Amino acid sequence: MDIRNLTLSSIKSFYKDIKTSRLQAEMLSRLESAYSNYQEPSPIFILASPRTGSTLFYQMMIKYFSLDYFSNFIDHNFSKYPLIGAQLQKEFAGFSIEDDNERFINSYGTTNGDMGPSEATKVFANWFFHSHPSEIESAHFISDEAKNHMVKTIGNLYGLTQKHLVSKNAWNCFRVEGLMEAFPQARFIWLRRDIISSSYSTLLARMKSGDPTVVWNSCSPRNMQEIKKLPYWEQVVEQQIWTNQRVNESLDNPKILSLEIWYEDLIFDPKKTMDKVSRFIQEDIHIDYIQQNTNMFQKVRKYDDRDYLKIRQYCEANYAKLCR
Repeated sequence: MDIRNLTLSSIKSFYKDIKTSRLQAEMLSRLESAYSNYQEPSPIFILASPRTGSTLFYQMMIKYFSLDYFSNFIDHNFSKYPLIGAQLQKEFAGFSIEDDNERFINSYGTTNGDMGPSEATKVFANWFFHSHPSEIESAHFISDEAKNHMVKTIGNLYGLTQKHLVSKNAWNCFRVEGLMEAFPQARFIWLRRDIISSSYSTLLARMKSGDPTVVWNSCSPRNMQEIKKLPYWEQVVEQQIWTNQRVNESLDNPKILSLEIWYEDLIFDPKKTMDKVSRFIQEDIHIDYIQQNTNMFQKVRKYDDRDYLKIRQYCEANYAKLCR
């Protein structure tokens, strides 16, 4: 089959056809052999508690620095073998009719289009457990084999693309030690946000999924069950607090290469913030700031409803230093 004659739809159909065949294993073996001659990979991990603007920042990292990433296409169709999906994407480059700007539109952590950046939940499920509370049940590699598979996969991806991989997954907030052990040259960027805004946004995500008194959104600290005994407007604040506390503890290690930035700085002065990131990851910026896609930026909003006011009061009384 000539890959140049494939569409994204037919690639998916093609994958279904080979999913249970030997062809997939043969493809993987051939690709791993072709791209195994790589230096130690230096992936970039974005650490951010839920609803801190991490999807926007993730998209900006990819667009500004032309970094590699796990796409929706890979996570949905090639989660067990990302290298195969990445190879197909590379071969298919230039034949896609998908609007390039479409992948820089997002809503509640989900991006548009097959080529949109993914949180890669299915991909990471190959390597880490995925259950609550995340800090206890999902912080460690499933096995040494899983760890080696992750290192091999990301190394081969670098061999294929010659680009460093950037990834964003809130559950990685509790995996810093494991990721550091697997990738000593990894870089970690901790994205923070005003505690009132991030907590209220978490509440909106809960409401989108159902009853906010019951629904839990995204990753969970070890004291999840204690937090769930609080009123729901306090729950979302404490989820933010404890997740960020864990990140702070993990990054308090001189061997870890890390950078802390704030969402508010990213929004109000993207040039200064991304210049700071550029120096940290040692990558040049690939786009002109004047020509940046305005759809990538979101206005900072203020709310007046009762839940917002409850959250603001609770935060100002208990965590005033984290209000911006």
